[in-house]
Amino acid sequence: MKIFIPVFVLLFSNIIHSQSGIESSYNAVYNGRNFNLSFRKTINTISISGGIKYHINRIEFVPIGSFFKNSAYAINLGEHFGLQFCFDYLPIIKQNFKLGLFYNNQISYISELHKMYYAHGQLVPNPQSELDYVYTKSEKIFGPIFQIDNTLGVVIQTNITNQFYLVLRGGFGMMFWKNTDPNVILLSNLNQRGLLFTSFGSIGLGYNFKKK
Repeated sequence: MKIFIPVFVLLFSNIIHSQSGIESSYNAVYNGRNFNLSFRKTINTISISGGIKYHINRIEFVPIGSFFKNSAYAINLGEHFGLQFCFDYLPIIKQNFKLGLFYNNQISYISELHKMYYAHGQLVPNPQSELDYVYTKSEKIFGPIFQIDNTLGVVIQTNITNQFYLVLRGGFGMMFWKNTDPNVILLSNLNQRGLLFTSFGSIGLGYNFKKK
């Protein structure tokens, strides 16, 4: 108890004197593209932020034969939205420049769009290549899929003014997924869950509130 009280006082003091702000970024994540808006708290070299993200449907960018990569597709307003959390450690601080490491966590509950071409006839009696077949295009939406994407990487923050700053992040990570659609079995995985190695990139604009 004697140790807890001074630790609590120190923690509370740091929170009181921390810098608050908001941050919005455009993110290129494994399952597609999104915008996010987060509330941010900075204490010395550490920043913690959290907020909501909005998935952007881009059906023309969904690859043929892909599961998960750039294939998330929201079928209603609720699926467009998800959660994002970020932890920045910025030990290198110059006058208008900060450099460090970040951890980003994105949570989605969203459907997937699967595109595929299926051969359904021959153009010649003895086909020798893919060009010798007639194909039909298939687009199937399934899910929703529960996805948790975790990434680590490098963050660069540059001041534009005393309050506004530009932030860039890039890294790699791992996504854990769980399929909730009983009519679709992914990759013969009867548990309907798995993991994938992922990449992450973002560019954002932040605003620090003036301290009173």
